[in-house]
Amino acid sequence: MTKAGLTDDRRRVVCKVAYGERQVEVLQKEADLYNTKLLGLQGKVIPVMHGCYVDVTDKGPTGVLILQYCGVPLTYELKNYALTIRHQAVNVLLAIHKAGVKHNDFAERHIVVSRSSEGALHVRIVDFGRASEHTCSVKRDAITAYEIAPHLQDFLCDELYYACRNHADIWLPKFAKIFGNLIPVKYAVSVESLLEHNPYTPKWVDENRARQVAQKEIDQLAKERRRREALDANPPPIKWSDSEDDLA
Repeated sequence: MTKAGLTDDRRRVVCKVAYGERQVEVLQKEADLYNTKLLGLQGKVIPVMHGCYVDVTDKGPTGVLILQYCGVPLTYELKNYALTIRHQAVNVLLAIHKAGVKHNDFAERHIVVSRSSEGALHVRIVDFGRASEHTCSVKRDAITAYEIAPHLQDFLCDELYYACRNHADIWLPKFAKIFGNLIPVKYAVSVESLLEHNPYTPKWVDENRARQVAQKEIDQLAKERRRREALDANPPPIKWSDSEDDLA
């Protein structure tokens, strides 16, 4: 300890500053979430909150929320990154939901990544300024990568569902589609199988045309799989800072 009673141990932090009564109230609400529902997640999948301080400055009511620095934000769309990042991101969001909080602003700028000295990546979610209390209907303990996408009505949480399906591209398509009909993708293994399980073909479509449509859909599904495999094989790099603080 120094003579002034302060530690010599230095650490990098993030200071979130709010001005004006309304914005200070929002900041205090965020701090309350950190201190209550999110308390058990601090230092694991969200930042540690070091404190929230409010006073009056020459700019009026002013609040400062001091948080652990947790790494660099993503700079490309989440779905373009390596599976380990995408998988961690949606499972962090799930943990937040299970703690009773809905983020309400799940976006790349709020997904930050650090790395261990061995190079392992650690994903955290930040910024709970728009968050709200939430009773999540999703009962699973983890999101499984590359499983068949569930129905939205079976998953029962919009934020988690669209994070997995749209943002992270973590699920495989559930259906093939021909002639406006949705057919479970497990039947899209051959033209014959797809047509056999197709419930309706317009009368004006002859057999040759039906086979062409079925083959086109199978080819499109294969193209999407190759696109995903290509992204997984060559994801964009993380843009690390020069600071050792990016180490988890």
